[in-house]
Amino acid sequence: MSDTEALSAALNNVSQQRVTIDNSITQVTAASDAVTNVETQLTTAQTNLMQADIPTVSTQLSLSETQQTALEDVIAQLNSSSNDLFSKLPA
Repeated sequence: MSDTEALSAALNNVSQQRVTIDNSITQVTAASDAVTNVETQLTTAQTNLMQADIPTVSTQLSLSETQQTALEDVIAQLNSSSNDLFSKLPA
C-alpha cells in the first residue's frame, strides 16, 4: 500500500467518524432543546400556580364540580328507559 493510499484510507476513516460525531451532536442538541422547552413550560406552570388566587380557583373548582354533577344527572335521566328518546316516537 502506498503512502497516498494509506493517507486516503485514513482520511476516509476520519470522515466516517466525523459524520458519526456530527450525528451525535445533532441528537444531543435536539435533546437539550427539548429539555429547555420542558423547563420553560414547567417554570411557566409554576409561576401560574404561585400567582393563583386561591379563593377564586376554589370557587371555580366548586362551580365546575356542580356543573359536572348536573350534567351527569341529565345524562342519567336521558339514559333511563322511561325517558328514552325512541320511546317518544309514535308507533
